[in-house]
Amino acid sequence: MFYIYYKDKLNSRQNKPFIDYFIKIKDKIKIVSNAKEITIDLSEITYIFVGTMEFFDVFFKYFFKKNVKIIYRSRGVAPEESFYRNKSKLRYIALSIIELIVASFSKHIIVVSENHKNHYIKKYRINQNKISVVHNYLTSESYKFKKNNYNKMEVVYVGGLAKWQKINEIKNLFEQLNIENKEISFLICTNKENMSTAKTIFKNVSNISFESYDNYNDLINRISQCTAGVILRDSNIVNECSSPFKVCDYLSAQLPIIMTKNIGDYSNILKNKRFVFQLDNTFSKEVIIELDSFIKKSLEDRIQIKKEMSQFTIRELDAEVEIKNAVYKLKKLQ
Repeated sequence: MFYIYYKDKLNSRQNKPFIDYFIKIKDKIKIVSNAKEITIDLSEITYIFVGTMEFFDVFFKYFFKKNVKIIYRSRGVAPEESFYRNKSKLRYIALSIIELIVASFSKHIIVVSENHKNHYIKKYRINQNKISVVHNYLTSESYKFKKNNYNKMEVVYVGGLAKWQKINEIKNLFEQLNIENKEISFLICTNKENMSTAKTIFKNVSNISFESYDNYNDLINRISQCTAGVILRDSNIVNECSSPFKVCDYLSAQLPIIMTKNIGDYSNILKNKRFVFQLDNTFSKEVIIELDSFIKKSLEDRIQIKKEMSQFTIRELDAEVEIKNAVYKLKKLQ
């Protein structure tokens, strides 16, 4: 039996690949937000996937039971992210100690990138065999070729509006593209509660629209009609260890990507792919001209590019492959 235990109930996008895999292999899985919902059958092995804080809810109750395996599913480098946001060394030290305890006493650790794994090995001296990498990929079914007969240049940003998502830089990029090519339009897909703020931030950008989708498939279908998607990040350990959902969302939609060079493992995974335009954090006139050409070419060759992206993601970025490897390691714990 597999339990995914998170108090904040991780959204379906985060859990779906795991759920799909366990259903496929006919293993039982349950998502819970309260430790009381976990029941132990002494006749079988029970795996409990937890985050940092949830670990302590189950540690004293289950750690010494041989048929229970506590798996730490780390979503990122929490101490570093906290310091990046708050600049508190004391909080960073406290969170690092907590993370070390959780990582040390968990039976196994699942992280979201190779950079994340290497960070834990270096920082906490953890044996690499105790760590599995499961990126925020999708299953191969999600990467099937999506043919759309669009004929306009449209660049989309999907996500929140926080400063660390470099939303002001995205606005600046859109404004400069707007000057270079009046035919380009822009789309912001964000939560409904962000709409008013988004419209304020992007008020000086011409040819822009704002949309919100509660249904994930509806979102993917909509952005698959765009010409390119944007994701920008600062160069720091938080982003280098991440595995942003946005990248695979764009890939699932077979949407060429405009991205900076410091986004988790994707900097290497997507390096030199013709459907990716890698930016530095400055947008010179020459770069904008090159980017404009990339967008035009992406529209011109859209059918062939979508086919290439579908083939690449099915072959290289299938969540099922990494989950299968992680589960194989887990079952060896028996």
